[in-house]
Amino acid sequence: MGFLLPSFVMIVCYSCILHQLRCGTQSLKKQKAFKVIVAVVVVFFLCWTPYNIMIWVEMFHFDNSNETCSGTTSLEKAKTVTTTVGFIHCCLNPILYAFVGVKFRRQLMGILRSLGCKMASAKLQSAVRNRKSSIWSESADTSNSIAI
Repeated sequence: MGFLLPSFVMIVCYSCILHQLRCGTQSLKKQKAFKVIVAVVVVFFLCWTPYNIMIWVEMFHFDNSNETCSGTTSLEKAKTVTTTVGFIHCCLNPILYAFVGVKFRRQLMGILRSLGCKMASAKLQSAVRNRKSSIWSESADTSNSIAI
């Protein structure tokens, strides 16, 4: 239930959002929102499905009376790996949302430039510089503070 219930709620909620995005005109913002939603859902399932499959395997393995030490050790190693992959989701999810924000990308470019990193593509710099955020106003972009 710890996987099925959140999965169900997430699919229902994001399906409603995607349905609303499909209505009306197709703009670049709507396409970007669609891609982010799909990425968030795919990353969730890629990270948490192996762990939940491992839970099921472990449950059926311990019901088996022919348990061996090597089998238990392999099972514990697999559980550790799948747990780690599941927890990586906690790191990936904010990154997926953050890279959509224009201000975040602009500040990241500034940090990289201040560290001496050269940008390989001038096109990327100009794209970040010329885009307007739907959340932040021009006056909000004038601050020199950097949030990390």
